[in-house]
Amino acid sequence: MRSMAAKNAKTETEKQQKVLERVQHLVQLAVQNTEEQEARSAAMQAAQLMTEHDLVCVPRSQLEAAQKVVSGAQQLVKKAKQEKWTNMGIGLILGQVLLGKGGLKL
Repeated sequence: MRSMAAKNAKTETEKQQKVLERVQHLVQLAVQNTEEQEARSAAMQAAQLMTEHDLVCVPRSQLEAAQKVVSGAQQLVKKAKQEKWTNMGIGLILGQVLLGKGGLKL
């Protein structure tokens, strides 16, 4: 049985998808329509939906560049965590060695 939060999240995602599809449809109408008034109306409706739902248009090249930056940052975080655990392991081993040889007095 799915939790209420998961069900609400899915419903919200579905709503967002429908809004995106509606905006896409309106933009296509605005671009392809030969009637100036209908094109203007579709463009205004698309802009209104985008404003209401806090949507922005981003060129694909900028989106891809941002995704590369995020991916790189995630890899750095993962590497830093691995190095942290490696350093902690080395420190633990070194501490055990020094305690065993009497070189470290507590």
